[in-house]
Amino acid sequence: MNAVSETTTTGNAGHASVLASRRSRAGAGVFSAAQFNLRSALFNPFMLAFSLALPVMMYLMFGVGKDYSNVALGRGTFSGLIMVQMAFFGAINALAALGVTVAMERQQGWLRQIALTPLGAGRYAISKVLAGIALALAIIAVTYAVGWATGARLEWWVWLATAAASLGVSLVASCIGLAAAFWLRSDAAYAATSGIITLSAFISGIFLPLEQMAPIMQQLAPFTPLYGLARLPMSFVTGEAITAGVAINAAIYSAVFVALAVWGASRRTERS
Repeated sequence: MNAVSETTTTGNAGHASVLASRRSRAGAGVFSAAQFNLRSALFNPFMLAFSLALPVMMYLMFGVGKDYSNVALGRGTFSGLIMVQMAFFGAINALAALGVTVAMERQQGWLRQIALTPLGAGRYAISKVLAGIALALAIIAVTYAVGWATGARLEWWVWLATAAASLGVSLVASCIGLAAAFWLRSDAAYAATSGIITLSAFISGIFLPLEQMAPIMQQLAPFTPLYGLARLPMSFVTGEAITAGVAINAAIYSAVFVALAVWGASRRTERS
């Protein structure tokens, strides 16, 4: 009996050791995959141009050298607000783009191979989000550096608050990309994600104040996906309170896209 007990104990210990080793490899694999995805993004000229160069160029176009650039606004200047808006747009583009690359990898059968490894499809999706966070941080940092060098001004704590808010809120954008990737074909996923992000950014007032838009656009804006999310970082600059409508918009769309991404991931994993 003692021999059997010792054998069973040894077997259980060995099994636990194997499981712990697998979990350890899977955990390390998340960061390795995140580094790989980040390197791929940094060496992708199209992604860099659209996610990094575009927000900086748009800030320089609309925020620098204008009559309103140095006009005080809330806790900063108009150029500071435009800088925050463009950094936010760049961050959501980066996270959404990395999320939607899952569509191409799924089409190529890469996700089926990942599902057979200790990493798994779920952890691989997490690695995409981590890579997106690192890329978004770089985009925000570069945009803010250009803004500071060209005269954008905010109160010292607003620089930090808007950067953190833009990063946190833009995490929902990764769920937009992941949801599209898991539910649509690769070509449709890219088109759907780009359409949602770009059109919603315009209608939500990120590029042009809502007051200057046609009445129909002002009425549609509160129902677009980025309307509530974009106003969180902007509120730190303007000093305006977050209204119930803004909070409800942000909460509903966040819940919808997160649910679609999680459901789509589990659906694909079951099929694999």
